[in-house]
Amino acid sequence: MGMYPQLEPEWVDEVLLAGPAALSISGKFPARTPKLVSASAIEPTFDAAASRRTDVRVIVVDVDAFGVSLIRDLHTVFPSMKIVALTSGPKQMIASLKAGAAIALPRSTPASVLTRLVTRLLAKPVKAKPVNPLALAYLNRLSDFLFIAVRAAMNRKSDSLLR
Repeated sequence: MGMYPQLEPEWVDEVLLAGPAALSISGKFPARTPKLVSASAIEPTFDAAASRRTDVRVIVVDVDAFGVSLIRDLHTVFPSMKIVALTSGPKQMIASLKAGAAIALPRSTPASVLTRLVTRLLAKPVKAKPVNPLALAYLNRLSDFLFIAVRAAMNRKSDSLLR
């Protein structure tokens, strides 16, 4: 294999655990574990998800503790993050999926199953959303206009200096 040792990339993905039911998976990950960050309320959940020092890719939310509105708000603000909803009722599961959760599970889900699910979600690459072609055309035309406007302003300024 050559003279340089093979270094494994550092595991920097983080999983945000929001609520008491989500804490059941602490310490259940295999050898290469993601960093687990827990949040006890709604504001710390948003703070941890938005922090530039972290790379949160999966959020496990206790819907019975925080409500479906937290899932909707998290999905709106962080659309690329995968949200796992834990709840005790089937109506809450359906509402969580409609609000933007990637998957909704009963609170009684064993920690080993939840851990495997989170590991699989971390392994999936984040998909970039396609950009509207009309928006691209608009931005292209806008950049052309700004370029011409700056050139015209520069020409007017240089003409006034020559007089």
